[in-house]
Amino acid sequence: MVCWATLNWSVAAVAAGDRGGTLGNEPPNLTLAMLDQRLAAPVRQGGALVVDLSGLTIDLRGQSGEDDLFTEQFYKRLQLGLNGSRSSGQPLGLDMSRSLIQGDFVLSRLSLRVPAYGNLGLPDLERFQQKYQPPTASLLPFSLSPATDARVGVLAQSLLIQPQPVQSDRYVFQGPLHLAQACFTGMIDGTNLYFLGPVEAAQTILRA
Repeated sequence: MVCWATLNWSVAAVAAGDRGGTLGNEPPNLTLAMLDQRLAAPVRQGGALVVDLSGLTIDLRGQSGEDDLFTEQFYKRLQLGLNGSRSSGQPLGLDMSRSLIQGDFVLSRLSLRVPAYGNLGLPDLERFQQKYQPPTASLLPFSLSPATDARVGVLAQSLLIQPQPVQSDRYVFQGPLHLAQACFTGMIDGTNLYFLGPVEAAQTILRA
C-alpha cells in the first residue's frame, strides 16, 4: 500500500506556554553514540524491524556549531540505516513514539530519493505512479506532410517551443513510522513524500 503524504496528522495543538501535556518531564537527550547503538540493534515490532528512538529528546534546532553537527549526523546516519542494504532485504522502520522532537523535522532527509525521470525498482511505488501520474504529452501529436495546411505547421512549431512541466523528485519512506504521542516543537516537512508502510500518529502533539 502506498500513501501520498500531505502530512495531515491527527494532532493536538498545544500552546507554547503550556508545560503540561502528554510527555510531562523532558525525556533523556539522544546522543550520536546512542543513535549508533539503536541503529546497530533494531527491534521487532508487529513483524517489522524498527529503529527504536522512542521516549527521547531529539534536538534538531542546530543553534550552534555542535548542534549543527548533531543535526547533520542525525539525518545522515539515520537515513543510511533506514535505507541501506540489509541481508534480509527488509527496510527498517522508525519508532519515535513519546519522544520530544525540538526544531523542524524533515522526513525527506530520512527517505530514499526517487529521481523525477527514473525509478528505484519499487513495485508498489511504480504501480501508484502508473495509476495516478498522467503520461507526458507528446510534443507532436500529429505528423506533418507537405500538403498540411500552413496554419497547422505554425501550431506545431508553437508546440515545440512550449515549456514542458518540470517533474520534481519524490521521496520514499519504506518502513513503518510510529509517532504516537510524540511532541514536535517545529514543522513536520513531508513534501513530495510517499509512505510504503503504515504511519501511526495517534495523539501526536504540535506545540505552537
